[in-house]
Amino acid sequence: MLSGCLASDPPTYGKAEQTPPYLDLTAADPDVYHVLVESSQSSREINVPFRSEDAGEEIFAVLILNYDPNVAPGGQLQTFRLVPPGTFDQDRKISLTWVVPEIVSQDTCQQLTLLVDHRSAFDENTNRPKPSSEPAVATWWVNIDGTAPGELSGCPNSTETP
Repeated sequence: MLSGCLASDPPTYGKAEQTPPYLDLTAADPDVYHVLVESSQSSREINVPFRSEDAGEEIFAVLILNYDPNVAPGGQLQTFRLVPPGTFDQDRKISLTWVVPEIVSQDTCQQLTLLVDHRSAFDENTNRPKPSSEPAVATWWVNIDGTAPGELSGCPNSTETP
């Protein structure tokens, strides 16, 4: 009688499948749950942790002021960042520096939107998501150069969550 152990071949895994990005908004800096008060021409660091399985494709993150997906071009492009591909088990962060623009309208209440998806999900000419894409989204309400009371009418105030 022979003794020994049976060992099967290790499993073979196929190519990793891409997953949509997941933004951890509870750890976003600045907090998405409060109105930001900013002065034009100042700068603000924006950091949002995320996870995704990229299957070798870069992540594209874009900040847009007053984003409207139903109107072309759909807001004012502020800045963008390409993030190298990674895997879902990696803790990663989108880090952007936003230079606050001068606002010419009387409405000091603005929306700042971060859109995150794989590079192929964005139109290369407009840097906006393709109609078939479903990007991860974070939105901040921003009061830019507001000083008089009531300038944020119709906008969440700094003591309530949007």
